[in-house]
Formats: sequence, C-alpha cells, structure tokens
Amino acid sequence: MEIGSPDIPNEFSIGHAYPNPFNGNVSIPINAISDQPIHIAIHNILGQQVYQATLIPNLPGAMSFNWAATDMLGNPISSGVYLFQIESNQKILNGKFSYVK
Repeated sequence: MEIGSPDIPNEFSIGHAYPNPFNGNVSIPINAISDQPIHIAIHNILGQQVYQATLIPNLPGAMSFNWAATDMLGNPISSGVYLFQIESNQKILNGKFSYVK
C-alpha cells in the first residue's frame, strides 16, 4: 500500500467521539498514515490526567480507540466533561466528550 491510496489517509486525523455524551464506552475514530505509535491522554476538566494509552497500529489506515470510562487503575470515572489529546508523527489533535452515569 502507498500513502495516498484509497486505503491509507493522506493526513493523520481523528473523527468525532461517539456517542457523545456517553454512558459506558466511547469510541474515537483515528486515521493513521503510518505504523508509528499513537499516544492518547484523557484529562478531566481540572486538567488531571485520568487515562493514557499507546496504540501501535499494525498498518496505516482507519482504526478506532475505545475507552470504557475507567482510570489507569480500572476504577470508574465520575460524570463530567473530559478532554482528550491524541498524538502521532509529531501532530497533536484534541477533542472533548461528556460522560453521564
């Protein structure tokens, strides 16, 4: 596969988190242009990091990050607004979603 082919996006991008607001699980569509690591951090409205992960894509292309509304220790999070940051290939993208119990 080559970058620019229909299977591989030309630019690293994310879609809108859905469902939003959510109760249980939220998904964030990601379009990766390479097999480089994708770093994900989720913060509460106070700026405290509640979750982080690193995805290692097998191939470039479309994928989805699914989060079950838990902190790094597996504890359920509180209802509220959360901000996420996704970074790959020195490009940082941001978004937000709301969690409702």
